[in-house]
Amino acid sequence: MDTATPQEIAAALVASDFPECCAALLAGSVVRQQATPTSDLDIVVVRPQGEVFRASRIHSDWPVELFVHTPHSLESFWAQDMARRRPSLVQMCAEGQILTHPKTVAEQIQQRAKDLLAQGPPALSPEEREQWRYQLTDLRDDLIGAQDRREMLAIAPLVIEKSVALWLAHHRHWLGQGKWLHRALQAPFPEQAQTLFAAQEAIFQHNHKAPLLAWANEALDVAGGPLFAGYLSVAPSPPLDQQHR
Repeated sequence: MDTATPQEIAAALVASDFPECCAALLAGSVVRQQATPTSDLDIVVVRPQGEVFRASRIHSDWPVELFVHTPHSLESFWAQDMARRRPSLVQMCAEGQILTHPKTVAEQIQQRAKDLLAQGPPALSPEEREQWRYQLTDLRDDLIGAQDRREMLAIAPLVIEKSVALWLAHHRHWLGQGKWLHRALQAPFPEQAQTLFAAQEAIFQHNHKAPLLAWANEALDVAGGPLFAGYLSVAPSPPLDQQHR
């Protein structure tokens, strides 16, 4: 039986498969002391040059997710994280355990990621705010009108995701998806997270829509209120050489 720690296993994999790398970090639930039976090893590898890729494999009975980058691609992917307001790679680099020696490059990468994480995502533009308000208003109204339980339970997760996203984006906090949705809300807004959890239980267990609708309305109100009449979204014009084809 392999008694090596996840850190030792990850470091051995990096040394064997990426000897040329200048930095590597082990991230994810194992590092946060939140590992479950299905957790994997998330490893960020930074090489001076080469192909940028994500790969999954089994190593020493551990599922492993490899995120292989160059310094240039790392900055590019971090910029994407900032734009979509979900700090996937930023957080891995900020919280990861350094696997490589010397640690200088990895420490520089980690400090840069920590700075971005602390900086937070950009504020919603006026156009984004209107679009998100409009989308949540539409979903909320669909939930209000839903009479069929199957339709109601299909709409509810969309209302939850969009309302949490609007709430967090309005307050310039990072967003989350899946298991990260509640985590993203819980850390800065524990009271709202508890209210949302109670609303989820109410609708999924008892078909009671009112608490979730109240939560959606609260998210709308902080961002400017529901929006339907007067909303306008203009599509960009096609290039001139395509307009008469």
